[in-house]
Amino acid sequence: MLGVKVQIGINMNGKYSLDLLKIARELCDTYKIKLMVHVSDAPPESPQIMELMKPGDVITHSYTGHGTSLADAQGKLKPGVKEARARGVWFDLGHGNGSFSFAEAKKCLAAGFPVDSISSDLYALNINGPVYDLPTTMSKLLYVGMSFDDILLRTTANPAKVIAREEGLGTLHVGGPADVALLALEDGEFRLTDSTRTTVTAKTRIASRLTICRGKKIQALA
Repeated sequence: MLGVKVQIGINMNGKYSLDLLKIARELCDTYKIKLMVHVSDAPPESPQIMELMKPGDVITHSYTGHGTSLADAQGKLKPGVKEARARGVWFDLGHGNGSFSFAEAKKCLAAGFPVDSISSDLYALNINGPVYDLPTTMSKLLYVGMSFDDILLRTTANPAKVIAREEGLGTLHVGGPADVALLALEDGEFRLTDSTRTTVTAKTRIASRLTICRGKKIQALA
């Protein structure tokens, strides 16, 4: 078992959110597993959540535009956020149907706070938009100013460190897992939409050319 994920926010479990977070914290401490916290609408407030996070734990939906955002309206990181990272808390993107904001991403990046891992949080309600797939999510981070190298690190080696399931996962080397994604940088005009349904036009996007899993080519669905 990798850990426990708990959804926190007034819109998730009402006035019991903080209590449930404390219960999840106790369970993870007892069984020595990771805690992942899905942040959304406050309360509880971001500083309260950060206080309960320990090394190896994960905050997901880090660039949400909701009340538990990492940055305030002026673009300043909220209390406890930098301190949480300094003690080893990981910050994951987790785009999802309602948890990625271009504006929030720009604020956090301007404050020197890139996410540690980039995930799509793809499921039935967002596969036809606004998420679509991981390369589209990666393209959105490229649009807001993250470099391609940083994006690549945060979609491969960094998530593998969090999962810690198989040696060499997320890297390419002789004898390692035979999982390969061949990507291309395309120039043009590409519409990208965040979870607030804000749409922008990007000049560059990251596109998938080939996927190999366990040494076998994966055929894309038509």
